[in-house]
Amino acid sequence: MYQPPSSPKETGDPHLLRKSRAYKHAFEAYMRTGEPIAMQEVKARAESETPSTTRYIWRTQGDGKVRASHRANDGKIFARDDPPPTGHPGEDYGCRCWAEAYEPDVQEFARQTLVSAVNDAKPQWDTVRFLFHFRFGGGAAVTLRETGNLQGIIDYYSKTLGAHEDVNGQIADAAREAEPGRFEYRFDSSYDFGPYIFGFGHGVVAGIFRGTSIQSDNALKISGSVSYVYSDTFTDPRSIRKEEIGTSDPMFITEENIGTEYWGTYFTILDEWETSYEAVVHEDRSKSRYVK
Repeated sequence: MYQPPSSPKETGDPHLLRKSRAYKHAFEAYMRTGEPIAMQEVKARAESETPSTTRYIWRTQGDGKVRASHRANDGKIFARDDPPPTGHPGEDYGCRCWAEAYEPDVQEFARQTLVSAVNDAKPQWDTVRFLFHFRFGGGAAVTLRETGNLQGIIDYYSKTLGAHEDVNGQIADAAREAEPGRFEYRFDSSYDFGPYIFGFGHGVVAGIFRGTSIQSDNALKISGSVSYVYSDTFTDPRSIRKEEIGTSDPMFITEENIGTEYWGTYFTILDEWETSYEAVVHEDRSKSRYVK
């Protein structure tokens, strides 16, 4: 005769387990036929009663006792909020069928598309022109678009440095940590833009994502916009003098390092742009390629 296990260690909380639909149907079968209750199987089915996805696969016992209407459902996918005519597995009296969580493969992607106008001025400034402004510009700030370099910096940042991929992963992780719905994520980092224009050194790109995430099965659908801000202070080209004597401040110029200074006045280089953001990523970051 079947003796239910007395140790909670074997089945988890026995009181909760015996309130489950899976245990109820197993007990009904035991009372009708004397079929032993397989507690490990009951426990697994009881755990599956808590919906982890919005859809499930109908599964039957696969024997002669399965009702014809339930046999017809076997292997089919149903939505938890739209049951078939038979009702969900286990709802009919004596039904031994169960719902297997349906977790389809997530076709991941994340993309950003430039949506703000660039309007770069002509002609484009090169290192010599930046040095000229450093020496004779009186410290007046300039924007990247005024120098004809906004599109170039955006392309270098997003493509050459691959920073968009980094940001995409950061936003995906932020969505995993946030509650579904609207959320924001801020970021900033320093990058070497010297290979783009010799006179540049490290510039900072900061940004903020504003948008929403929606949970669907085992995926997150994320959409919104990313606002970027570029900032840099132009001192000596590539900070050569700073590397030599530890500072770029013209006050500390000497006869020995005058050749690396060109004198001049510091000036800031600023600009901003915006992208749209769309992504579908695994909710489970261990399965995703979009992580920070």
